[in-house]
Amino acid sequence: MIQFGWIENLIEDKLLNLHTAFLGRVVSVNGDAARVQPLMTYEAAGGVRTEHKTVSVMIPKNVKYKTETITYFTGLNTTNTKEVLTPDSVLVGDIVFCGVCERDITNARNGIETLASSRRHNINDGVILRVL
Repeated sequence: MIQFGWIENLIEDKLLNLHTAFLGRVVSVNGDAARVQPLMTYEAAGGVRTEHKTVSVMIPKNVKYKTETITYFTGLNTTNTKEVLTPDSVLVGDIVFCGVCERDITNARNGIETLASSRRHNINDGVILRVL
């Protein structure tokens, strides 16, 4: 009988390195990018559990909101207050949900439309989709 254990191992390895989305904690923010620590571990060779290294992810505009109370004039000497949502900054310590793009987004992050490299579903091609 033929043993196919190496095929299962190959498939398992490919699936473990196929990134689609992850939760992470923001460790630094620099403009439209953040360094994020994925909140998951992976099993390295020999069964050793290891933390992922921090990754740089893109921060889209208006991904986080806060509630503010505003006061506005409604007529002569009359005002009203109202609770509104306003855009807020992603901050260190925020827990974020990141989606991983299908292809390399290095050039796309800078608005450059070029043929992407062969890199696929790489955790470094993440975008913050929501602040939790």
